[in-house]
Parts: sequence; structure tokens; C-alpha cells
Amino acid sequence: QNTAYAYITAKNTLYTEAQKAALVKIYDDAVAAIKAAPQTDAAGGNIYNMMVSADTPKINGIDTYWKNSWKQAGDNSKYPDMKRVSTDWTFFSSDAAVFNGSYFKFKQIQLGYTLPKQLTKKALLNDVRFSVSLDDFFTITKYPGADPEVTTSGAEVWSRGFDNGTYPMAKKVVFGVNLTF
Repeated sequence: QNTAYAYITAKNTLYTEAQKAALVKIYDDAVAAIKAAPQTDAAGGNIYNMMVSADTPKINGIDTYWKNSWKQAGDNSKYPDMKRVSTDWTFFSSDAAVFNGSYFKFKQIQLGYTLPKQLTKKALLNDVRFSVSLDDFFTITKYPGADPEVTTSGAEVWSRGFDNGTYPMAKKVVFGVNLTF
């Protein structure tokens, strides 16, 4: 029994042994697909998106499958008709669920202004500085999931490269006032 089997059986007590074994196979196939696909760089790489599942076709987490699927004869689409494969475990355990997770993120953009000394002396202060910071605010990526960074930072080693619905990095706006007496 491998780590994937132990994880799946510990988290999914509603499945039969045959279903658990099928989940382990899907996991192993996904790992093989990620290893076989060319990696891009340290910021992203390939990501197996686990936000879609054949057992919950109406709750798929990304719409790229539906937007880029075959709809009528003659369509030149990336994916087959989703009405036919949305409950197919084989489709979602294939490399169709592996996406390029390359990204460029502005981790912090900060703007500050220090008041002129003529103004601060009137208030009996040496310096007054106002600032605003945008943290994790802008990400440039073609990855269809929520945030490609969550699959690489802080993740357990065995789960890197897998998007299992972890919340994206929070966007923060921080305002600051620095007074020097």
C-alpha cells in the first residue's frame, strides 16, 4: 500500500474497496502524466487539476472543459463532448486534467509618500510617511484554476503539482502611517 492509497482510504470512508482501488489508480496515472509532461519553470510547472471529477460532473470547478469542448459536427475543439465524458473517470485521470501552471505574480507593490519637513515641524513631528501596499494582488497566468501558486508554496511534498481546491493566496491592501517624533 502506497501513500496515495493510505491518503485516499483515510479521507474517503464512503467508497467501496474497488472504488478506493480505482481512485489509487487515477492518482498514480495523474502522477505519471505530470512526470511525463515537460515542466515549465519553478514558478508553476504542470498542475493536475483535481477540481473536476467524474462523480460530480455538475460541480466541476473550472469551466475550461465546457468552453473548449466539441458541441456539433465539424467543431475543432480541444476536448470531447463534455456531456458524454463528464462522468468518465478515464478522461479526468488523463493528461486532459494537466495544465500549464506557469505564472508571474507581483508579490508586493508599495507606494509611499513622506510629508515635507515644513509641514511636519508644525505638528512637532520629525517625519510623517503614508504608504499603501498591494500584496499578492496581480497574477499573470493562463492556468484555469484559482491560483497556480497554491500548488507549490507551503504544500506537502507529495501534493505539489496537484490543485485540490486549496484557497488562493489572499489579496491584501495594507495602509500605513509612520510617525517619527
